[in-house]
Amino acid sequence: MSLALRQAEQQAEAEEAKAKARWQAQCAAELVYQRQRHGPGRPPAFAARIDRALEAYVQASLARERAQAHRAESKALIGAFSTVDHPYEFQQGQAQTPEQLQTRLEALFTRLEAIAEESTSPTAVVSPCSSASLMTNGGIK
Repeated sequence: MSLALRQAEQQAEAEEAKAKARWQAQCAAELVYQRQRHGPGRPPAFAARIDRALEAYVQASLARERAQAHRAESKALIGAFSTVDHPYEFQQGQAQTPEQLQTRLEALFTRLEAIAEESTSPTAVVSPCSSASLMTNGGIK
């Protein structure tokens, strides 16, 4: 799961870098045009080009931030399995019932599956979650 989310994060970073380069190229093209002498005719629509490139860059940045947040949250959830799966509840020091354990594990799996569905490649992430969920739910009862 972590690998699929890392790949999604790397892809989002690459898309952000491409969008930033396109935006910078449009800004540079406008500066070059303004510094040169040009003949009659309509000038290129630099403002519209720059706006589109900037919007694409902002969207790519947001996608990268979402990918990073998904990866960080999934890492924290996976780390939480060791405390949830422990026979004793750490905060109160009492033994966990199978029902409590099942409820907590289902909450973790539900959130992990939601992260997988929100990510760009859900099939690579949902399959291991489903398998682990089935094994865990089958082993508790």
